[in-house]
Amino acid sequence: METHKYAVFQYIGDIHPNQLTYQHLSTIWSYIDEEWLPNSGYVRADSFFFESIDVSVANDHYCEVKLYVPICSSITR
Repeated sequence: METHKYAVFQYIGDIHPNQLTYQHLSTIWSYIDEEWLPNSGYVRADSFFFESIDVSVANDHYCEVKLYVPICSSITR
């Protein structure tokens, strides 16, 4: 796997991580794709992304998810 620079975004929700769906994350993905990326000077470096859920702080009414999006300078593309 290639190495990448990542933009990291955090979602905090009022549900247990097992109940998390794309619908919960749609607002943050819209922000990333429609606001942050076009104004950041970066583009996606690859088509994948990954998420990390911090289960150490999760409970029935709380979850934290970090979204890692591989990026590179829009100038180098």
